[in-house]
Amino acid sequence: PGSLKLGTSGYFTINALGYKNEAKWRTETLFVHEAVPGHHMQVARATEMERLHPWRSMGSWNVAYGEGWALYAEKLGFGLGLYRDPYQHYGHLQAELFRAARLVVDTGIHAYNWPRDKAIAYMAGQGGVDQDFAVSEVDRYFSNPSQALGYLLGQRKFLARPVLRRLT
Repeated sequence: PGSLKLGTSGYFTINALGYKNEAKWRTETLFVHEAVPGHHMQVARATEMERLHPWRSMGSWNVAYGEGWALYAEKLGFGLGLYRDPYQHYGHLQAELFRAARLVVDTGIHAYNWPRDKAIAYMAGQGGVDQDFAVSEVDRYFSNPSQALGYLLGQRKFLARPVLRRLT
């Protein structure tokens, strides 16, 4: 996020080696989620705002708030004139498909005691991701229960706000 006291700018970085292998049709959604108006802007604004509660201004992370904002920011991409290219629009829809599949996987693991192999098979088959990515995501949900639920509950809360709903 940078520091107002030190006069340093915030910045967003991307893994250049990983970017080489990234599907280009996913890039707009990725940047909107991670950079502007997503996490980078959210965290930068939180550090600039005075009288903001410390848990929101000092980098503490609340999944529903932080990731909910980033998913909401992805929806703002339409109003920003993004996703016009059919491939980028497809990338946005694929991200939504993935999020739906991981919500099923997270619930399957923690509410229905799915074994790891069943969760991986579902994520790879329904989430639009390759096997290696499915494995890493499933392991993430085993170690962090309800994370996928937090993302979507946060997004729904932002979308339920009348002033924010008009922006999407």
